[in-house]
Amino acid sequence: MNGWKRIGIILSVLWITGGGIWTRGVVMREMGSSAKAQLHTCTTLHPNDTDPCFAKFDADWGRDVTDAGINTYNAIFTFVPLLMAWVLFYVVAGLTRWVIAGFGQG
Repeated sequence: MNGWKRIGIILSVLWITGGGIWTRGVVMREMGSSAKAQLHTCTTLHPNDTDPCFAKFDADWGRDVTDAGINTYNAIFTFVPLLMAWVLFYVVAGLTRWVIAGFGQG
């Protein structure tokens, strides 16, 4: 195994951990954006009585942000870019070898 593959493995492990945490936050923010927007509107319209607003927010958040949804989207947004990076690496490496071999023939 050459050094570039080892670097790729190290970067992949870093992406799976760090990128997985980052994409989880992105997914949760996106899934809960509707509930947060409704909470903001409700608390703006009823600044003195926010208890019903937060009760509705809890219900909306529980409906919109599910563990299964978070896990599914998090896995997709973590592993698909990683797979695309490895494919791109091998395409570039293969093309580079092919071009270098072409210069060696002439």
